Amino acid sequence: MAQHLRRNLLNLLQSFQKHGLAKRSFAALVLVFAATFHSSDVQAATVPNTINFNGYLTDSNNSPLTRANKVRFGLYVNGARVWYAEYNVNVTSGYFSVILGGNAQGGIALDPYSSAMLPANMLPITSDVLGFVAHTTPVEIEVEVFNGYTFEVLSTRFPITSSLFALRADSVGGYQAANLAKMDSLGNIVASNGSIVISPSGQWMGNTSGLQGATGATGAVGATGEVGATGATGATGATGEVGATGAVGATGATGEVGATGATGATGATGEVGATGAVGATGATGEVGATGATGATGATGEVGATGAVGATGATGEVGATGATGATGATGEVGATGATGATGATGEVGATGATGATGATGEVGATGATGATGATGEVGATGATGATGATGEVGATGATGATGAT
Repeated sequence: MAQHLRRNLLNLLQSFQKHGLAKRSFAALVLVFAATFHSSDVQAATVPNTINFNGYLTDSNNSPLTRANKVRFGLYVNGARVWYAEYNVNVTSGYFSVILGGNAQGGIALDPYSSAMLPANMLPITSDVLGFVAHTTPVEIEVEVFNGYTFEVLSTRFPITSSLFALRADSVGGYQAANLAKMDSLGNIVASNGSIVISPSGQWMGNTSGLQGATGATGAVGATGEVGATGATGATGATGEVGATGAVGATGATGEVGATGATGATGATGEVGATGAVGATGATGEVGATGATGATGATGEVGATGAVGATGATGEVGATGATGATGATGEVGATGATGATGATGEVGATGATGATGATGEVGATGATGATGATGEVGATGATGATGATGEVGATGATGATGAT
C-alpha cells in the first residue's frame, strides 16, 4: 500500500515538473499516516488534528531548491478559507514535507480573513473547522511561497482526498455513515431519513410509541453531590450619602514671632573678572531707502534788512568803441576877442544808477576730495585683575518658632 502511494506521488511530482505550474512551482499530494488504529472500534483511536503535506519546490529556472523557505497554507471549504497558517519549511533538493496543524517547523496560526497572528491553540485542524463538511463538499489547500518580497499565491489549489481516518470514519461498528443519526446546523439530532428525533435542549422529538415501560422501583438515594462553587459576589451597594460637614474648630492663638537672627557680615567683594575679547564687528547693513521729502514748511517772516555789503570790485573797463569818422574840417573863422571868464556853474545832479547786470551762471561743483584715511584705534587699556571673592558670612541663627 505504502509503495503504491509513493509511486503515485513520484509520478505526480514528475508531471508537475514537466508542465511547470508557476514561477515558484509546487507539486503536492496529501497523505495522512499520522496515526494507526489499535482496534476495530473507531472510538479506541485518537483522530489527529493534522494533515501531512508533501511538495516539490523549484526556482524560476526550474532548478530544485535546498534551503529554508517561508510557506503559507490555506484550507478552503466550498471556496472559503477556514484555516490559515505559516511554516518555515526545510526544502532539500526541491522536496519538502510539513505537518499542517502541527507546531513543528515554526507553525504559526493566522486569521483566515485578516491574516493576523492567532494564539497557538488555533493552529490544530480541529473538527470545528470541518464540522459541516459532507462527502461531496470540495476541500482544497492553497499554497503561498515567500519570494523575498511578498507571498506569491500558486494558481492551482490542491484537492484533499480521503485519508485513512476519513475512510474509517465513514463507518462505525460496521454501520455506514448514511444509516446513522446526525446533527444538523441547528443542533438537532436527525435520523437517517432526515426527521428530528432530539432537540438542541435534549427533548425527545421522535416517535414515542413503545418508549414508556412500567414504572420501575424507586432507586436508592444517591450520594450527596459536592458543594457547588461559590456564586459570584453580588454587586456593590450604592454609596451612602456623604454626611454633613462638621463645624470648623476654633482657630488656635497665633504664636509669637521669633526674634530675627543677626545678619551675617557681608563678605568682601570679589575682584572683577577679565573682560572677554571683543567680538568681531558685524557686517555693515545696507543703506536704507531715502525717505519721502517732507512737506514744505510755511514761509517765515521777512527778516530785517542786513547791512550793506562791501562794494564789489570794479568791473573791467569795457572795450573802447570804434572812433567815428572825422568830419570835414570847417573853415577857420576869424579869431574873436577873448571874452571874460564866466562864473563856474553848479555841479549837475548825479544820474540814476544803471540797472544791475544779470547774474552769471553758477559754475560746476568741483569733484569731492578723497576721504582721508581713518586713524588707528588706540590700544585698549589693560583691565585690572578681578579681586578675590570674599567669604560668605555665617548664617545668622534661626529665631525660635513661636507657639502655635
